[in-house]
Amino acid sequence: MVLKRLLLTQLIIYTVVIAFLAYLGVGDFAIYISLVTLAYLTTILAYNPLPPGARGVANVVSAILVAVFLYFAIIRYSRYWGYHVRTIYLALAALAVIAVLAYISHAVVIQTMPVLNPLNERLSVNVPGVVELYITALGLTSTGNYTMAMHLLKALGVAGAVRSLPTLAALHAHEERLASLMAKLEGVYENALSQVLMGNVSGARYLAVEGLILDSEAYGELNTVTNLLTTIYPNATGQVTSMAAAMRVRLISINETLIKILYSPITTNMTIMAIPNIVFVGGSVTVFGRLTTSNGTAISNATITIYVDGVPTGSAITNSTGYYIVNVTVPPIYKPILPIKALYNPPQRVSTSQHKP
Repeated sequence: MVLKRLLLTQLIIYTVVIAFLAYLGVGDFAIYISLVTLAYLTTILAYNPLPPGARGVANVVSAILVAVFLYFAIIRYSRYWGYHVRTIYLALAALAVIAVLAYISHAVVIQTMPVLNPLNERLSVNVPGVVELYITALGLTSTGNYTMAMHLLKALGVAGAVRSLPTLAALHAHEERLASLMAKLEGVYENALSQVLMGNVSGARYLAVEGLILDSEAYGELNTVTNLLTTIYPNATGQVTSMAAAMRVRLISINETLIKILYSPITTNMTIMAIPNIVFVGGSVTVFGRLTTSNGTAISNATITIYVDGVPTGSAITNSTGYYIVNVTVPPIYKPILPIKALYNPPQRVSTSQHKP
């Protein structure tokens, strides 16, 4: 994609420059070469970093264009000095020096890091320390510095080595997802604890379920990242294993706390009133009240069943403030006192499982 955009940009710029110079009637070939060289170098710098193969070709082309530009520049100025032959020799010498330098820049062995991909093919990363940076990002994630970890991973995402090597690309994707999951998990976890402190048990349980899902996904991503890092860079196995162990302890701790929230008992209070106090046989009674936790927090969307003389006669759903109201019909049998009760049955809890170290 980078090469396609680069070639398309260069084609458009060259076409515009040549058409404009032709429109102006410029016939000096040196001017064409000068502007083409300037456009070429500008686009190459704008689209850096290039893939390793394309970078070598770009350096050779740059050297040739600069040499040709220097040749025409020296020829133009040497007319005033009268040293045409010497100028040609100087231009050729400059071209030879530039070509030699371009060759040496590709022939010299650059500091590399051996990398093993899943097919056990030997690869070479031309960005020193790129794997150490991924280990650093994992260290930031393991200490809870998720923002810095994601910033570092975002910067690594544009590195040529990451884009060109499938193994590093996979590592990048999994580690980026791990940092994102951990950040979301910590937010849900803290919010669930806050809901518990406020007495909103139902809200805390909802968040606990969401947190357990995130916890499980993060645990899987951590295992994948650990395996990839130790395969790519075996020398850092001890360091990576230590970071992963610290993260597993954190994930297991969060998992256990969320399960406790999910399965914690709820102590509720419910009021009930019925009007009118006196009703005829077969008449209607309005029953209403409020359902809350032990500290007064309203429980919404709860089903309340009304029993008249021990028989379920009607039901209602609590609103956002915990109130319910329902009309029920009394039995067509006279009784001096008719007991009316309201019953709340909490919903069944979601089953889940814990991590195994």
